[in-house]
Amino acid sequence: MKRGKGKYNIKAASSILGIKPGTLRAWEKRYNIISPHRNESGHRLYSEEQIFLLQNVLEKVEKGFTISQAAAQIEVSRGQKDTNGAVLTQADHYIQEIIDACNVFDEESANIAMDTCFKLFSIEAVLEHILIPAIKELNKLKDMQKMDSASYCFGMAFFRARLGIVSQCARKSSIQPKAMAVSLEQGNELEFLCFFCFLKLKGYDAVYLAGRIGKEDLEEAVRKFEPHFLFLSFAGEKNMEDCLSLSKHYGSLFPQLKIGISGIPADLQEKTGSEWHSEMSIGDDPDEWEKWLAKKERP
Repeated sequence: MKRGKGKYNIKAASSILGIKPGTLRAWEKRYNIISPHRNESGHRLYSEEQIFLLQNVLEKVEKGFTISQAAAQIEVSRGQKDTNGAVLTQADHYIQEIIDACNVFDEESANIAMDTCFKLFSIEAVLEHILIPAIKELNKLKDMQKMDSASYCFGMAFFRARLGIVSQCARKSSIQPKAMAVSLEQGNELEFLCFFCFLKLKGYDAVYLAGRIGKEDLEEAVRKFEPHFLFLSFAGEKNMEDCLSLSKHYGSLFPQLKIGISGIPADLQEKTGSEWHSEMSIGDDPDEWEKWLAKKERP
């Protein structure tokens, strides 16, 4: 796609996009979506890149987003360079604000930054571009010993509460299947909660169970709820055998039940070489979750 100065005047741009020139001017002024080049006479000239960007906005509007939400989602993926030359998106800045606030137990500042994200972006975008990366960053800082355990626990509690809000905002769809998510250990808890929220936002009739649940009690829960999917969390090699044992047990007990496991690292999959990993590992981000579900939902 050619970059640089504009080549389409406002009449041509409005014709390509199918919207009125006045609408283009309003979007430029109100939402700062684009800033077209001006010729010597002061007339707007739109580049191919800007036309493509506006087409993306229109596609989001057709899917039900408001103009402000569509503009905000476009802004999420736009990069700005910091003093070191690294590309930082708008989402990166909010993530850093939230992490910094958690590090000094500043709940008010963390909530202000998080509330701003919910105002700017759709709830799906907040989950994918803010919450999931922020939780991964939190775990990374802890593993690198750049965050003390008290600040880490504070951050965990903050994100757990926010994921609860995301879950409560979701509405189930009558055409989506049932799913049961069972957290066996705390090691992968927040990442697994993110996946649960992802299911809820897709309209799944999903329930989340956490804690020490006996095999017989979980078996009874599956019978009561009758889910199409059963998801188990993987928190490290120590509970690998539990995951494997339970997945085989419920797979044989409920042949129609589709079972997935969250949190299996790639290096462990290579180390063990077990086929159940590739079939049951759901991945660790929305793109991989989407692909796994699409594969399993096919008849």
